[in-house]
Amino acid sequence: MTPRSSAKGPPSSWLEAAANIAGLIRCQTGSVISQVLLKRTAGHVTIFALDAGQEPSVHTVPFEVLAQVIWGEAEVTKAGPRHTGRKAKALLMPASRARTVHPPGELKTLLTMIRP
Repeated sequence: MTPRSSAKGPPSSWLEAAANIAGLIRCQTGSVISQVLLKRTAGHVTIFALDAGQEPSVHTVPFEVLAQVIWGEAEVTKAGPRHTGRKAKALLMPASRARTVHPPGELKTLLTMIRP
């Protein structure tokens, strides 16, 4: 059973979404896709899908970020050393520090962003 979602809101059933979170978003050729699942003053929960070779520019965000890899793998550089994130692994990234993502193949991540 695949959860249904729309641009305006979360999946029709959170129970279904929990069973297949990777199914909430699809990789698209040459693209980086995101969908906000939850947005509050204290932070956001967003799912991202990156096609192979798509690398967002170096960026910072004013949130502490817990990045959970739900499909694929990526090298993440966060203020210096590279870390490898693989399916079922998570990386914790401090707020306001430069970071980059290098996925060798398709990548899906669930980001929980909390204001420090």
